[in-house]
Amino acid sequence: MDRIERIGSYRITELLAQRTTADVYAAVGEGPGGYAQPVAVKALRTSIARSASHLPQFLHEARAAAAVYHPNIVQAHGLVEEDDRYYLVMELVRGWTVRALAATLALRRRAIAVDVAVAIVRDAASGAHALHTAGLIHRNLSPENLMIAAGGHVKIIDFGCATWEVTERAHPTPLPQLDVGCASPEAAMGQRVDRRGDVYTLAAVLHELITGAPPAAGAGWPRWRGSSPSRTAPRSDVPEALTAVIDRALRYDPEDRHDAAGDFAEALEEVEVQQGWRTSPAALGAYLAQTFTGVVAHGALPRPIAASNMGKTRVYLRRLAR
Repeated sequence: MDRIERIGSYRITELLAQRTTADVYAAVGEGPGGYAQPVAVKALRTSIARSASHLPQFLHEARAAAAVYHPNIVQAHGLVEEDDRYYLVMELVRGWTVRALAATLALRRRAIAVDVAVAIVRDAASGAHALHTAGLIHRNLSPENLMIAAGGHVKIIDFGCATWEVTERAHPTPLPQLDVGCASPEAAMGQRVDRRGDVYTLAAVLHELITGAPPAAGAGWPRWRGSSPSRTAPRSDVPEALTAVIDRALRYDPEDRHDAAGDFAEALEEVEVQQGWRTSPAALGAYLAQTFTGVVAHGALPRPIAASNMGKTRVYLRRLAR
């Protein structure tokens, strides 16, 4: 791990996450008159900072993160170049990934409230819609890349796999790392992915939250080619209208899914209206506080679980089990 104490006007305060190619730090942007802004800083490891493959990808991630402003997307504050290295400065989100939430509930043998699961994915779909409107595809909306701030605001994080839709249409780029359970069939097979691939992954996250398992549970898409995967653990409190929305979004053929994340979000909102649900960020924050009671002392917030780092999630769960 690289030891970093300061980057320009940003003072590093703690290490948040270690990943294969980069580290993420909490920092404070300092300025005149006692100005102090908490931020997160993502830095490529020194050993690969000048890599012919990793540096362009890192700069691409920075451009993608800066392209869209939306309350359900983690915001990019700037790109700092210092000593021939680049640092991506972002909004600091203190909270839990959807993966950490699902794993904690499973450990405690609790099922997530269906209206809460729908609210999480509905907000994520609203963020994805903003990406799609700007011409971007996230391509990796996995439970590790959806974070819920302690106040109940859902945030899409990590744009390392994001691409411009027009670029993907002309030159498809394979995804090196995939959450197999949530990946769309076309992504898993290395084919071109468009915004309907993001719709699939969002529906897969919702499926996993509600049933405890991803769609098809690793059985492979050919088994249900042309149709929706059957739910592995049906629940009596899941209305048929919601089942229909999820099943459509999980269709094997992208042509049979919702056209974009905005359409998926609207379909979920219609179910919420029908059922009399409307989980606000404040209500979601209260649900998180109740779920993680005993995990966090004195109201202090935990470090975010590193995206795509299940090793840390397992350590986190072992800590919970003590």
